[in-house]
Amino acid sequence: VEAVRRDVAMLRAVVASAEAKERDRIWLRNQLGGDLDENRIVDGAAGESSVFRRRGVLPSNPHSMQMRRPKRVLFAVDVSASMARFDSEDRRLARLAACVVMLMEAMAGHETRFNYAIVGHNGDGPRAVELVKFGSPPQDEEARFEVVRKLYGATSCASGDSTLAAAAAGVSEVIKEDADDHIVVLISDANVGLYGVDAMSLRESLLFDSRVRGHVIFIAGGQGAYEIVEQLPRGCGFMATDPSLLHVIMKDIFSRSILEDDMRSHL
Repeated sequence: VEAVRRDVAMLRAVVASAEAKERDRIWLRNQLGGDLDENRIVDGAAGESSVFRRRGVLPSNPHSMQMRRPKRVLFAVDVSASMARFDSEDRRLARLAACVVMLMEAMAGHETRFNYAIVGHNGDGPRAVELVKFGSPPQDEEARFEVVRKLYGATSCASGDSTLAAAAAGVSEVIKEDADDHIVVLISDANVGLYGVDAMSLRESLLFDSRVRGHVIFIAGGQGAYEIVEQLPRGCGFMATDPSLLHVIMKDIFSRSILEDDMRSHL
């Protein structure tokens, strides 16, 4: 925990900022314009016009905050055998473990606005290990240590890569419940050329549902990964071969989420 204390403080500041800004806004439903409300698609097909939702000012009702839905955030992290194999060369597994600790520490105390899950993907499949379940975040340092222990243990697995399948599974999982926002963050060390990961296939796996903000962070992958990041929509793909960049990237992802919500609220 001490190794990532500064990064935790920085990310907690972003999370707290998101929570503070959102206290004054809710999704106003039954609107004539805005984002299509997925819960009223049938009504729209029947000719109803007020089937949209948009961000609006929270009514002066102290109980209305209780009706807010938290953001649902799913982190799909790479726990493949290569993570352990190359850890002695570039500390990629140690960097990932530090990132997971940072996320758990930063989210602690903000569960009412951020409902998150962490799953591990590897050669055994896109959901090889469930590290943190939605609605059940680790409550203390001992529980967070157990998450890290499971993360390291999951790297004893079959060779192979499930990056694309993990992206698709993450999107499908995060939209199972309605939320103010849906976010999937995919972390991968895939040899993109070997496993057929390219910008088009990643778009199809990670960005197929407009309700979800999809992001991918490559912590290895070489030139091929850089090229994929360049071809993805701005703010979707990132390279983090330098461990000090992880907290910056996470801060950027959450900051973008806040900014886009602000823009929507003024539509």
